[in-house]
Amino acid sequence: MREGFHVYIDDQDKLARAIAGPEQTRWLEPIGIVDSLIDFISYDFTNFWAVIEALYELPIFGGYMNPYAENFEETLDVRGEDFEDCREYCRDIAEELEDPVGSFFICRELDIIDARQDNGYASFWLCQAKDMVEAVRSVISAHTFISRAFDICFGYNAEGSLPDRARAFFMECPDLTEHSFAEVFGFYPQKNGGLDYKYTLRLARELGADFDRYYSALHEKRNSLSIVKGYLMRSHKELLFFSFLELLRGDTRIQRCGCCGGYFVPRTKKKTLYCDRVVRDGKTCKVIGPKLTQRRYRDLYKPLQEYERLYKMYYARTERYEGRFDLNRGKTSNDLTEDEFYTWSAKAANLRRLYIAGEMPADIFLRGIALDEKDLRPDLINLEQITTI
Repeated sequence: MREGFHVYIDDQDKLARAIAGPEQTRWLEPIGIVDSLIDFISYDFTNFWAVIEALYELPIFGGYMNPYAENFEETLDVRGEDFEDCREYCRDIAEELEDPVGSFFICRELDIIDARQDNGYASFWLCQAKDMVEAVRSVISAHTFISRAFDICFGYNAEGSLPDRARAFFMECPDLTEHSFAEVFGFYPQKNGGLDYKYTLRLARELGADFDRYYSALHEKRNSLSIVKGYLMRSHKELLFFSFLELLRGDTRIQRCGCCGGYFVPRTKKKTLYCDRVVRDGKTCKVIGPKLTQRRYRDLYKPLQEYERLYKMYYARTERYEGRFDLNRGKTSNDLTEDEFYTWSAKAANLRRLYIAGEMPADIFLRGIALDEKDLRPDLINLEQITTI
């Protein structure tokens, strides 16, 4: 198997993933395509973002982050130990990442950067360090990409048929319309037209790299060698794009819950406003959601209205900044990049679920979702939370 990150569709229409190394192949547990995308969108990357920001505070970036500093030329000739510190921190972050997929792609990109030949310029190590931090940051960029895709196709403001919404997404990302995936073919057991993951894993564990016995086992069970088509993923973003295309190809209905804010797949063809997630005292969003707008729960609902207001305000700031005509305009404190917005969005959505569950007071919830306290309505800061629904 060629080295890299391989994906196959198994006999359960799940994504079977394999990380192929020089000596062995590690098979990851198959995952449901829709559920995996929704889980990734919901993940709170706030702490990871803080780690990346801390990397830019390292000594090696002193001159780079401020090119107008008096000692800028001196700082370009960076110290070797400062570069080594940055490299080690990036490696540690990648290897300690809970997500094996994100960890793999970061580590691979770090290997590519490390393999570059020194060009002799004083800024070489500085550029290396910057690219390494950007490699770590790629998980955030991947999260932004798929969050934006869902926002356009399945968000609260999504309109028209699914093909119309998909077309709107590709109009925003025209480079993806000509994207091609690297196909790979391997001899694997098949079942129901897809990869037989369980049998593949069993053979991999029992036979390892003994290919003669491996092919014999396949031939004995299937009476022929089964050629399975897969894809070699070159980046985390490409993997998410592949999964998103599979989702669109399956014409899966996805909606956003009006209670918890999470994406979900409706069980029926009827219009469904709320999902079946358990959010409070064993009650689901379908039970809790309709009650939130009732008069007797108006105090509980006010912070949720503030959440919606902040969401629209921060989204507008992001659209204004990302869509600016003057690309040389400096970023102000009110501007937000898409990375910043979708990182905030995932964090705020998780805080919203905690608040609805009664696990967080209203004032803590409001301060948690505001990027700056002055963004909040003053009359809501000390609002007490109602704990019974």
